[in-house]
Amino acid sequence: MMADLFPSRPCRMSARDYATGLLAPLARKNCVTIAEWAGHHTPDRLHYLLERATWEERELRVRLGALAVERLGGEGVLIFDETGDLKKGRSSLGCARQYTGTAGRVENAQVSTWAVWATAAGHALIDYEVYLHKEWFAEDDTRLGAAHAPGPVAKRTKGQQAAEMLRRLLAGPARPTAVSATGDEVYGNSPHLRRGLYDARLPFVLACAASTKLRTDPLIDAARADELAVSIPTRNWQVHAVGKGAKGLREYAWGWLDLAVGEEATGHHYLLVRQNLSTG
Repeated sequence: MMADLFPSRPCRMSARDYATGLLAPLARKNCVTIAEWAGHHTPDRLHYLLERATWEERELRVRLGALAVERLGGEGVLIFDETGDLKKGRSSLGCARQYTGTAGRVENAQVSTWAVWATAAGHALIDYEVYLHKEWFAEDDTRLGAAHAPGPVAKRTKGQQAAEMLRRLLAGPARPTAVSATGDEVYGNSPHLRRGLYDARLPFVLACAASTKLRTDPLIDAARADELAVSIPTRNWQVHAVGKGAKGLREYAWGWLDLAVGEEATGHHYLLVRQNLSTG
C-alpha cells in the first residue's frame, strides 16, 4: 500500500532495505552498515534515497497514521514526545547544541518531535517533525538549502509541531473514533496544542510546570500549581499503580483539584498531582 509513493522500483527496493535495516540487530546503523547487511556492494543506493531521490514522504506519514489506527484500533491515546540523536557534525537538518533527553543534557544533537498512537493492542510512531533550533534561521536560507530542507520551512515550537500532527491525524483518511492526548510540560505549556485539543473537543492530560498559574475560581486570583497541590483535600487523594517496576508495582498517590474553565475551553478541567508514597 506504499509502493506508489516511490517513483521507481530501485527506489522502492532501497526504501525497503533501509527500513528493514533500521529494524535489524546491528550494533551501529548508518548507510554503510545497513548496505552491508542488505547485501549491497556500496552504500550509494541508500545515500541516493536519503539525499536526492524524490518520493512522497508526507503522504507516507498520512498513510502510516491510518494504518496504525486500522491495525491497533480507533480508541487510544495520542502521545507527544521528542527524541534526540547525538551528532558530531553540523550538516544534518536541525543539528545544533540543544537539550536532549537522550543524553540528559545539552549536546550537539538532532531533535525530532514524535506522535505515537497507543492502544491496548500496541503502539506505533505515526508522525514526526524535525525540530529546527533558532540558529538554523540565523543564516537566511543558506544552511537550510545545504541540508536539503523540504521548503519553505517555518520556525515552529515543538508545541506548534504537535498541534500540526494532531490536525493531520484528525483530517486523515482513518480518523480515530476516540482520542485522548498526553505529553510532558513542553506540550502542556503550548497554547497552540491546547487550542487544537479544545477545538477538537478531545480529552487530554498534559504536564505543566510547577510555576504555572491556575484558577480554581474565576473570581479569585490565579495561584501556582505547586501551591494549589498543597491545598488538595484528603478525600481527593487515591493510590493507583502506574505499572510494574523491578521491585513490583509502582504505586503513587494521585490528587486532583477542580479548575475554573476559561472562556476558550469546554468540559471539566482539573489539576492532577502525582505524589511519591515514600518521599512525599
